[in-house]
Amino acid sequence: MQRTIWLLLSFLFVFSACRKDLNEVSITTTPYVPPILAKWEQPEVPVTGSLTGFVVDENGTPVADAQVTLNGMNTTTDRFGHFFYKEATLNARGSLVRVNKAGYFPGSRRFFAVEGTENRVKIQLIPLQFNQSFSSANGDSIVMNGDAYVVFPPNAIARADGTPYEGEVRVATYWLDPDDERITDQMPGNLQGVDNQSQEVVLQTAGMMAVELQDEIGQPLNLLEGYTATIAMPVPDYLGDNPPAEVPNWSYNEQYGMWVEEGVSRLDNGYYIGEVSHFSYWNHDFKDPLVEFSAIIQNEAGEPLEDIKVVIRQPGTDLNGFGRTGADGSIAGLIPQNYDLLLEVKGLCDEVVYSENVGPFMDNANLGVITLPATNVSMRTITGNLVNCDGEPVSNGLVIYQSAGYSIYEYAEDGAFSFNVLACNIVSLASLTGFDLETGLISLPTNIPTNNNNIDAGTMTVCSDTLSTNMIRVEVDGNTATYVNARITFEEEFEATIAVSPFDSDGNRAVYILLAGQGVGDYSGNTGNDVDFIDPSKGWSLSGSLSSFVISQYGDIGEPIIGSFSGQLVNEGVDPPETVEINGDFNIIRE
Repeated sequence: MQRTIWLLLSFLFVFSACRKDLNEVSITTTPYVPPILAKWEQPEVPVTGSLTGFVVDENGTPVADAQVTLNGMNTTTDRFGHFFYKEATLNARGSLVRVNKAGYFPGSRRFFAVEGTENRVKIQLIPLQFNQSFSSANGDSIVMNGDAYVVFPPNAIARADGTPYEGEVRVATYWLDPDDERITDQMPGNLQGVDNQSQEVVLQTAGMMAVELQDEIGQPLNLLEGYTATIAMPVPDYLGDNPPAEVPNWSYNEQYGMWVEEGVSRLDNGYYIGEVSHFSYWNHDFKDPLVEFSAIIQNEAGEPLEDIKVVIRQPGTDLNGFGRTGADGSIAGLIPQNYDLLLEVKGLCDEVVYSENVGPFMDNANLGVITLPATNVSMRTITGNLVNCDGEPVSNGLVIYQSAGYSIYEYAEDGAFSFNVLACNIVSLASLTGFDLETGLISLPTNIPTNNNNIDAGTMTVCSDTLSTNMIRVEVDGNTATYVNARITFEEEFEATIAVSPFDSDGNRAVYILLAGQGVGDYSGNTGNDVDFIDPSKGWSLSGSLSSFVISQYGDIGEPIIGSFSGQLVNEGVDPPETVEINGDFNIIRE
């Protein structure tokens, strides 16, 4: 069969801005580190650069207070899920940033740093749920999402010190579907590995799984030396009707952020099945030699095009790698050697504004400057200023530009911001929201036209503690979560429903509020204020009626519905169930 390739493009996001100092924290988690091939040495090309990261959960909601480490330097994410490192020593041939947060599998990203620039990464954390168990004496087969599974033999579990463990084994699992585009944000490291010949390679994933084991009091467990477990992952759809008979196994090395080839899995009745000697992350991957790729994207005036989506795909397939250009228009990463490829530049509405065939490449490839024709590209320059409650410039600010269902994050230096975006002709308005990353305050959204080449958003006052649009914020006994992508729907038998999209494809996490009436008003005590808050990652399974429910603003179509709520509910997500205090607020655009 003709091989198709999932491209590894670890692109660079390059921005120049002033950042706050790091907060020092202690990282106490020590994940299992599998052995790396002794003959391989990490290439070292030291550079000085900065890093901005964005950490979200499975629903895309920012994750606050996550622990982050980079080259021994520690910090935490702020309330918007961001973290920053200024003027750090990085490695141009691969730097690794790790993220840990209670209730989630460890996250990480391997990226390629550039001297004197600021790189961006995004990490989507996977919920860590110990919701299955088995007896170590008997072993068992554990089925996870997507029908992937792992089989543990009897008497094969060890404590952290390597001694045999007898008792109940609690299991947390997650299968990463290679046909799901979120896999590039969810997977650890990147699709770069070291094969059994000690050669660096680019990988095409056929599926990944995360597995963690613990005893009844939460202490870590693993496989006993000399024993193996059987892992099985369904053959992905993209391999078609005649998939390869076998695929190499790769374990994730958390020291370097690299996948290491260890064994093989074989095709059996729609699954790739193999044996592994340790956990937590395993990957089924085909491998190819890699080459380095770089280019600069600019317009006909010679101006670099910043934050532009660039896609490289194998012609005739849906598999691709993508990234966004930096402030100087640069983009770089790793691609498979000796393949015909198609480079595409996307507009704000995700339309292709430029494409060209590239490759095959036998060696590292610098495509130089790629100039987009003016007839294909229309740019908008957005400028403005952020000030705090006292009218002074926001020293550490962030602006979110939202248009056509797409968001762009830009930073404000001493209150001022200026950035370019590609025009999208199907929309005439965009929204800007300013954030003060020091105080956590935000501005009210500002609508701006998108039909002018130069758009001045004016001065935006960042002085509100209210939510941004299409969000629901919930606090349960002091534990707060903010859910994005909330929506309003109307049904004949109900007045209105406020909800967020389910957190996963199984629909087993959701936030739901049934309004008792339409319009501004105090609906406290109305039994129609039914709610469901189901979020296993936080141990929440709440339902019932709220004692307090106030709608302070009820806009027309395209305007927000804003309100707050509180009450006591029973949490069935813990054993035994317990009564909890709940309060929250919401800000959702009426469609």
